[in-house]
Amino acid sequence: TEIADTTHVLETLLESIRKQELAITPEMIDLFLETKDLLRRMLDACQNRGAVDPAEVGALCGRLRSLAG
Repeated sequence: TEIADTTHVLETLLESIRKQELAITPEMIDLFLETKDLLRRMLDACQNRGAVDPAEVGALCGRLRSLAG
């Protein structure tokens, strides 16, 4: 569920950029890279029956949402 939630928030932001509703910024690029790293850790945790801190996921999703407006 956390993976789906995170990718959905990211997809919404990327869609806004694609539609030229938002201009891409260096801050967005940095956050996209952080999101990629977190998603990779989340997938690894799923495959190995581990966990990722839900607070970290929530904070990152909040940052993505704030950039989307």
